[in-house]
Amino acid sequence: MPGLNELPFVNHESIACLFSSLKVDNIMRVFKRILLETSNMFISNDRKRLVNCCEAFKSLIFPFKYQHVGNLFIPYLSLRDFGYADAPFPFMLGMNTKE
Repeated sequence: MPGLNELPFVNHESIACLFSSLKVDNIMRVFKRILLETSNMFISNDRKRLVNCCEAFKSLIFPFKYQHVGNLFIPYLSLRDFGYADAPFPFMLGMNTKE
């Protein structure tokens, strides 16, 4: 976590990937869902885009943190580990459709 007078590191490639992949109204919907601590699953056939978009959302919620007790953040999850999507607590998961 950055200090009081510092901003967190933001990967500009991730932010650019997010805004080129989703429309602004969809980004705002997901942003709202994340702040309300709902479960969110991101699905893509491009692993790099998937991880970049998940990381971008995580960095956009600063100064809030997504990772705390009960919240699960996994930007890339293979289909064989799909059981995590049945978690009884909020999660943000990224799944690749090619695996």
